[in-house]
Amino acid sequence: MPWSPADASQHIKGLDAEQSRRWATIANAVLKACLGRGGSQSSCEGQAIRIANSKAKGTATKDGSDTVGSSENPMGPHKENPARHNVDPRVWHE
Repeated sequence: MPWSPADASQHIKGLDAEQSRRWATIANAVLKACLGRGGSQSSCEGQAIRIANSKAKGTATKDGSDTVGSSENPMGPHKENPARHNVDPRVWHE
């Protein structure tokens, strides 16, 4: 099912128009990729919605890139990547 920006409000609240467009773009891309890997329609739709919900409110930078899941910090804007600090990744250090 291809989603439109109008569909975003059924799955997540508080998005502005740009964030709704981002939500639909992400959801449709994830759905297509998941189905391409042989996933079922229902499981791929669920995955697409969850990922779009988690990424839609990400803060865009001036160059248009999204800081959530960026190459600078793939774990998101509020978590440090333990591997960058030469610590055991199995143990979370505060």
